[in-house]
Amino acid sequence: MRILLACLLKSEHCPRARRFADLLSESHSVTLLSGGVYDSHSVKNLVISNCHTNPVEKLYSFGLLLTGSFQRYLERKNFCSSVPDDYDLVICHDALLLPDLIKRCSAARVILDAREYYPRQFENNIVWRLSFARLYHWICANFLSQIYKGITVSDGIANLYEQQYKVRFAVVPGYPVYHDIKPTPVDEQTIRLVHHGVSNANRALDVMIDAVQLLPQEYSLDMYLVPADQRSYESLCRKASRAQRVRILPPVAPDEIIPTLNSYDIGLFVPPPSTVNLQHALPNKFFEFIQARLAVVVTPLKEVSEQVRQYDIGVVAEDFSAEAIAAAIQAMDIAVLTYYKQQSHARARELSMLALRAKLEALLRED
Repeated sequence: MRILLACLLKSEHCPRARRFADLLSESHSVTLLSGGVYDSHSVKNLVISNCHTNPVEKLYSFGLLLTGSFQRYLERKNFCSSVPDDYDLVICHDALLLPDLIKRCSAARVILDAREYYPRQFENNIVWRLSFARLYHWICANFLSQIYKGITVSDGIANLYEQQYKVRFAVVPGYPVYHDIKPTPVDEQTIRLVHHGVSNANRALDVMIDAVQLLPQEYSLDMYLVPADQRSYESLCRKASRAQRVRILPPVAPDEIIPTLNSYDIGLFVPPPSTVNLQHALPNKFFEFIQARLAVVVTPLKEVSEQVRQYDIGVVAEDFSAEAIAAAIQAMDIAVLTYYKQQSHARARELSMLALRAKLEALLRED
């Protein structure tokens, strides 16, 4: 089968598309359309067309969004001009590409991989709500009915699409590559906490710094952050520099995430329910913590808290405050912390791409 996977970003910033490409290329002819070149012997490359990034064009494009000229906006972007119409299956990892892919790949079955509930992706930003939120709603309202299937990362997000647009989405979690490693021993003198991901104001990352200041001296926190929101990132860096036992470090390469995390003890995913996507989040980092054989501490968000309890891999904080997060961390003595790390070790295989392969192939076989 000839398969096209498509994402707007460079492949290193879209691990899900990269993982799908690697898996499917084992038994199919796979091409990845992205914002850059994916260095792979088994995956062919296409690069997203010129997206008119000069300031005048950006201003004009924004005006098209404000006036509701969504079709014209996408025609000017012309994201998929390099895509031939000779694929059997297309997996679209960014909803902005969906209209063009449906048009250009008219003979192919198109699957939308909705990693977010796109119409409310950045709902706290009023400028975004007046522009891209309306564009995403228009895309969903007009093109979801034309897809072969939809997939997403959590039950909550799948339910949102079904409620609003009457299209059912299958859940395919963001499982990472399986790593044949073991949990590191816990040193009671140095208990290491870690978080990695994008610096975004919606995620209230500073609460982790506050929580660590409430903990005894043996606890430390490292944060590997991608500075997507520069203002938020700089504010966080200033706060960390004034705090004790907190470091903000550069992001590591995708293939180095799990080996790097393996040296830690506890992975933190503790955002507030500030957006509907965070309320239903089941992010890659959660499964990367498990794959790295860490104990996990989360806030009482529905999806992640259910997973923590189901797999018995950590603690759910009572609420979203720094005090509750610190209490959840301290609830684990050395024996309990070691137990949770072993539980992640026991679940690592079933929550890896080894299971994802079967899910993907089952989706391709279904009528």
